[in-house]
Amino acid sequence: TCSVCGKVEKQKIDPVAAAPQIVVENKTARAGDTVSVQISIKDNPGIIAMLLQINYDSKVLELESSSVKDFADTSFGPISKNPFTVSWEDSIHDNTTTDGCLVELVFRVKDGAASGSTPITVSYNEDNIFNSDFENVFFEVVPGAIQIVDCQSGDINGDGKLNMKDYALLRQYLNGSE
Repeated sequence: TCSVCGKVEKQKIDPVAAAPQIVVENKTARAGDTVSVQISIKDNPGIIAMLLQINYDSKVLELESSSVKDFADTSFGPISKNPFTVSWEDSIHDNTTTDGCLVELVFRVKDGAASGSTPITVSYNEDNIFNSDFENVFFEVVPGAIQIVDCQSGDINGDGKLNMKDYALLRQYLNGSE
């Protein structure tokens, strides 16, 4: 509402787009592959602590490692435990509004894993994400998945990698070379 003329202007606001988010990356891999998945923070309104549980199907995926990215002082629970615990805190400073990758997880897709999508989800207790006033801060969780495929589109030579060798083989084929 304009304070001068009193005119009311209506705006469409997408509440989901404006909400802070914890986003799990989507990836594609084959059985036996190792794949990195990032868990990122988006539209961070300001927090001083966060404790998350990362859930995945341990019959399909094996968590091999985790690494800190954009949030210093991130710590982890035991790598063999599912759900996997990720915590971050900086209670000495004011609210941190950093957006970016909280953690990068490296999974191995188990041999013999069936084709299809295997989810990676994040959960948290509402009291485990809060700001410097010790007020809980809600984050929408956007789950991700690893799409397990029998073959990777574009992998002409079947080595599990997309590179110039695939391009060269395709070009040779299209040009009639053997």
